[in-house]
Amino acid sequence: MCIRDSPNTVEALTGKTDAEAGDGEQGPQDDDAKGKKEPKEADPDKLKKAIPQLTETTMGHSQFFGMRFSLGNDPFNDLRFRSAVTIALNRRAMIDKFFGGSGGVNPWVSWPMTDWALPETELTTSPGYRPGAGGRGEDLREARALLEAFKSEKKLKDDLPLFVLQETEAALEFGATIKAQLAESLGLEQVRVVPLPLAELARLLLTGEAPWAAAPDNGWIDLDDWVYPYFHANGTKNSFPLRDAEMTAMIDAQRVELDKNARREIGYNIQRRLLALNVGVNLVSERVVSLAWPYVKGFPLDTADGYQHRFADCWIDQADPTFRGR
Repeated sequence: MCIRDSPNTVEALTGKTDAEAGDGEQGPQDDDAKGKKEPKEADPDKLKKAIPQLTETTMGHSQFFGMRFSLGNDPFNDLRFRSAVTIALNRRAMIDKFFGGSGGVNPWVSWPMTDWALPETELTTSPGYRPGAGGRGEDLREARALLEAFKSEKKLKDDLPLFVLQETEAALEFGATIKAQLAESLGLEQVRVVPLPLAELARLLLTGEAPWAAAPDNGWIDLDDWVYPYFHANGTKNSFPLRDAEMTAMIDAQRVELDKNARREIGYNIQRRLLALNVGVNLVSERVVSLAWPYVKGFPLDTADGYQHRFADCWIDQADPTFRGR
């Protein structure tokens, strides 16, 4: 099976295994090799042309790229500043850069999780998600007005460190993309990208020492896993920390609701509230595209942590003509 370029692993992003990627250091290179891009070993389009029997499959991946703010730190303790930053980011440009255009914008629950994600029809009317040039212009006007309202009352710090995952920054320039977009859209030149290894980033988040962080996360299956640990007053990963009585009440309500449609509506209201609060922001997720022999059935493309059980549904159709002789 061949999977098109995907940001889900260091290998997929860099063309190297994790061991080869190491800490990003490179050995000496010939002058002729400097600046030249190595050809890919497997180009899906060429492969499909060479083996026309291969079938193409697409699947949305719940893994997402997002941000989180520490509410105990200035200026992130001000809703106007958080909202200005969140609305100003160009999510669709991120999809183009990170996924080659193959992806979607997210509410808090990633768009592939259709049981729980806020519908796109509603999302596209929300600040930061409006489509087209007109929608983008409206987003920028709103974001700039919020920033000006903040600056009319408070002085903005000269240094705004953005803590990012080291591997993701090396592969995708996630933090650098956020920095460049905010400089262009809001004139924010104070953003300083700070790449960190996963263990150190997690430590700083849990101790409240990372006022602003951006990183990928795997996503989850059930609604409760998306909301309780992070946004409930007693959540173990609520390092913002968010103390919102309305949010906690809604999260408690979905935990005891047995009717799926009613629980889904509670989940929608939770996401609407999160879009208003802008404490944790889920930006984008990829649409993974793969090529496989027709005899491979049910192969899960979303095989990150928490999804390995889906391999149980994968099987080989030995009656398929393409399986003969194998």
